[in-house]
Amino acid sequence: MKFRDTHFERGVKLDEDRNLYKKLQAWEEVSRILKQDYEKYGDKENVEKWFLRERRAIRNQKRQKKSIVSKTTAGIECLLVDWTSKYGTSWIRLFWVTGSLILLFSILYWISSQISWIGYIEGYSNDLLYSFGQSLYYSIVTFTTLGYGDMVPIGIEMKFLSALQTLLGAVFMALIVFVFARKYMR
Repeated sequence: MKFRDTHFERGVKLDEDRNLYKKLQAWEEVSRILKQDYEKYGDKENVEKWFLRERRAIRNQKRQKKSIVSKTTAGIECLLVDWTSKYGTSWIRLFWVTGSLILLFSILYWISSQISWIGYIEGYSNDLLYSFGQSLYYSIVTFTTLGYGDMVPIGIEMKFLSALQTLLGAVFMALIVFVFARKYMR
């Protein structure tokens, strides 16, 4: 496929004709060429659209390989990079996912504080509504890896949950920096 003397200023509707490209390598190449052409004309919105399609074609090529390692890395890439931020092109999605994770962990902390055999966080109140606010506070402090020390997880389950959230928080803070840098350094 050659694009000699072709201009895409008015746009191209290739996404409807995707089944014309049976091989993912061809779809990747078309996406790369269109991305580069839109870069020349300074159309950032279409650059991001075709960049995303190029990255997804590369990931899908990894999935088609028979190796378990390549399928696993494609799955991790899908989960951590595509699903969370669309390969660094959507900071709004990243904030929604981050907020959802903080809320999910605060609900888990709140539920576990009501069930005494799971473990608890030292420094909690017994009031249901107030303890949810404390759970949200603890979740934000843990996710951002601040760790003031005013609340401490007690029990192996709570320590594991807090450690998991801290690890996710560190990864997502790096993703937030990456997405903002990518978005505004162009």
